[in-house]
Amino acid sequence: MNNAYRTRLAKGEFSMAIETRKKHAIRFPPCPVYDIEGTESWLESMAEQGLFLQNFFAGFAVFEKGNAQPVRYRLQAAPKSTSMWSDSGGEPEQEAVEFSKTYGWEYLCKRWEFYVYCCRIPNARELDTDPQVQALALDLVRKRERGNFISSLFWLIIYPVLFLFHQPLLTIIGIGTGLFLLGAVLAIWGLCSSLFSYFHLRKLRRRLKEGIPLNHKKDWKRWARFYRLEFPCFLVVFSIWLACIFSGGYREYTGADEIPLQDYAKPLPFATLEDFNPDGQFSYDDSLGLSNKITVKSDPLAPVSIRLLQDGQILLSDGTFLDGGLSIEYYRAATPFLAREIFRELFTRDQNAKNYEPLPFSLPDVEEVSAYSSIFPTVLLRKDEEVLCVSFYQASENAPIPIEEWARVFADSLQG
Repeated sequence: MNNAYRTRLAKGEFSMAIETRKKHAIRFPPCPVYDIEGTESWLESMAEQGLFLQNFFAGFAVFEKGNAQPVRYRLQAAPKSTSMWSDSGGEPEQEAVEFSKTYGWEYLCKRWEFYVYCCRIPNARELDTDPQVQALALDLVRKRERGNFISSLFWLIIYPVLFLFHQPLLTIIGIGTGLFLLGAVLAIWGLCSSLFSYFHLRKLRRRLKEGIPLNHKKDWKRWARFYRLEFPCFLVVFSIWLACIFSGGYREYTGADEIPLQDYAKPLPFATLEDFNPDGQFSYDDSLGLSNKITVKSDPLAPVSIRLLQDGQILLSDGTFLDGGLSIEYYRAATPFLAREIFRELFTRDQNAKNYEPLPFSLPDVEEVSAYSSIFPTVLLRKDEEVLCVSFYQASENAPIPIEEWARVFADSLQG
């Protein structure tokens, strides 16, 4: 086979691929999934333009191009869930499909909780002739939607509220206020959509029970522009939120936000081990590779948020060595009110920890202070917008520094 022949063959195959592609068209539906009348009317108007439905996929409608002709489309409420994990795989019973064929109706595909049928015979009888029977079938879909709404309400609203009950500010700051608000908007958006679906189906069911048939010539263009704008906006916001979740989760899992404390050159807004003797000799001790790390974040609720782990040795002024380590949480809140709430949440969190034992302790020039022993002695301080939680362990053989002394070092380091 020579090169010229191969080129002609390749061009021919490419032309056939283009031709095949031209025989199909993809459109975004202008009606929400629960709008039965609007979807039927839209599909019939598309057939009048020579576009005939083949399937619904990923929210889009796939059409086959042909000569324009009148085609009726009907959405039939599925008696069971259309999920692919259901007993029937989400498809209608074969007997029902064969029965519909006897009246000229062909099963095409499914959209949400509805089966889509079409008929090209002008004088063929309707697929469903009794509105009362349609109301009963629609009621099953409505009940499933109500169950979905209640489930979504719990997992999207109630459960997160319970989860945030004890530490809402700390959780939001940890997640990120922007990401949290974006998730809240998506949750409310999804719940409102589910609620609209439920009430729309309820109203439609009421009409059918009164014997009023469905309107197969509904003006679907009235809300088409809004829906075509609303759904893509939701997908964009959801995609951004999902990307941020995975990115943040990946960084949290891999510790990408942590950097070695030795590499952090900026001044810290609180004391560290070096401050016990600024003129002394300090050396890091990280034999296990789990300490001497720092994470710095910023959030609208807490413009500065720092987590620090430090282990090392320092020569004190009396000639002895201090061998110990620090675990520090620091927050500079946006307002004193937020700082008070962060202080309260940190105190409640540690108070619920095992081996909690309060220690009698006070610092006159600190607005709020709490000292307790859990695994290690811990001091919780607040000055104006600053909140500092310090756990300090001392492994030196000599007498440890009293909590009154080392707590004063950290309290004096806060700017207030």
